[in-house]
Amino acid sequence: MSYDIVSSVPYHKNNSISGYRSLIFSGDHDMAVPYLGTQAWIRSSLNYSIIDDWRPWMINDQIAGYICAPIFP
Repeated sequence: MSYDIVSSVPYHKNNSISGYRSLIFSGDHDMAVPYLGTQAWIRSSLNYSIIDDWRPWMINDQIAGYICAPIFP
């Protein structure tokens, strides 16, 4: 059995409508969807705004990545 998800937008919208929080992640080695594509997807497909600029995400006083926070409609 295999599943083919055409779009995950309905799942993310349903989560936010239901009050659930979601993590939308882009890895730094993702050649198919770079982080700029993910950010554009958040703004256009989900109609979310970015309310917090990119900032370091720290673990044990070391930068583990970067994060920004969207605001939900």
